[in-house]
Amino acid sequence: MVLRKTNWGKYGGYEDSFLMRLFLNRIWAGYDKLLSGVNLKSGIKILELGAGSGYNSLNLAVKFKASKVVLVDFNDNALKSSRNRFKGRFNSQFLKKDVFDLNINGKFDIVHSQGLIEHFQGRKLKELLRIHLRFAKKNGLIILIYPTPTISYRIIRKLAEIAKKWIFADEVPLRKEQLINLMSENNVELINSTRIHCGITEDGLLFMKK
Repeated sequence: MVLRKTNWGKYGGYEDSFLMRLFLNRIWAGYDKLLSGVNLKSGIKILELGAGSGYNSLNLAVKFKASKVVLVDFNDNALKSSRNRFKGRFNSQFLKKDVFDLNINGKFDIVHSQGLIEHFQGRKLKELLRIHLRFAKKNGLIILIYPTPTISYRIIRKLAEIAKKWIFADEVPLRKEQLINLMSENNVELINSTRIHCGITEDGLLFMKK
């Protein structure tokens, strides 16, 4: 089944609203829980695919005292939001690129995405997961955060669709077991997982590249 693509030009999630701050805080709490007990040397390098607001990358950069942060998105509003949030800190770079056509020198200690992988299915999803791994160094971390089809997710999405407020036409929520099975095709180890309750339920997985 071919789904209509999401029109990201209609997405207002880069704006600094109360509800968006609440959502971002819940998502970051999920990141923080995933990374509990993880010790990394200061000066790490971070890559975010489909960076959106850049909120999670900035918090990772602060937490681990990053030496370099690269944020990739094809949306001008997303990159503008990220630039405004970083204010030039942490040797930050902002690339307007399709993640499937990405060429970056070097490897990263953390490669992560939130709100990205659920917009791709089949071979494209598998390719996207391999792209996360391609840019991670050996023993580097891969973080995936994505919506999962709980009852809460289904109810909120249905209500939004009825109200004609749901714009994510190609979003397909993913199950934890599904992602673990897909990632098991690659040379990774599952380190941690968590569930994030933020209205629309999201799951988070933390892998290490072997």
